[in-house]
Amino acid sequence: NGEITTINLDIPDAKTKLVGSYTGTDGNKYVVALIPPKKWEVGMNDLEILISQNNMMTFPPVNDFKIDFSPEMPSMGHGSPNNVHPVNIGNGRYKGKVNYTMTGDWRFHFKLSKNDVVIVENATIDILF
Repeated sequence: NGEITTINLDIPDAKTKLVGSYTGTDGNKYVVALIPPKKWEVGMNDLEILISQNNMMTFPPVNDFKIDFSPEMPSMGHGSPNNVHPVNIGNGRYKGKVNYTMTGDWRFHFKLSKNDVVIVENATIDILF
């Protein structure tokens, strides 16, 4: 009827964050994105991420990072053993392994380095399965 109305919405934080944007110590902006598998399972899983540089309207792939990776389960206060750091497989894609010890919420911490210089200290990706 042409009347203005106000509706209060309670929007909870998302439990899954597959993409993050981070400013590096080199002044460049980087996008880190998880490429989800068809299915997550308890135990060893492939882990694939895509890293690109954010150049305003273009996102060229970044292939020269060394990546240190550690998963944690924030709700349980633990990580998992026997993970494999992702390595570059071309076109900005990096592949490693993650060992899920149980289902639930997982946070991946990535440290991105070039020539032994840390560029991004703590890029995070959150999943829930």
